[in-house]
Amino acid sequence: MTEAWTPELHLRIHGNHCRLTLAGLTYGNGLTLQEAGQDLIARVLDLALGLRAGYQVTSVAQADARVVEFLWEIGELAIRGEDVWRRVFASSPNLPAR
Repeated sequence: MTEAWTPELHLRIHGNHCRLTLAGLTYGNGLTLQEAGQDLIARVLDLALGLRAGYQVTSVAQADARVVEFLWEIGELAIRGEDVWRRVFASSPNLPAR
């Protein structure tokens, strides 16, 4: 069984602000890595649940199939009440704290 694909995660620190970008799809901002991670999770959940509800999201429509599948999976985890945090940050060796 192959490991599930996760979009690339990029961290940028500018002054006293952090920005986490997920595959160029969306981002999270914060004064700390934790805040940026929480903001990113909120935005990913918005995209994932919107996609599952049938909303057409421009950035998702232009994304490759793996990104769409990833968001669909995140939506499924959220609907079942499971932890999406670990799934979003699966490729990151140093997970932001919750």
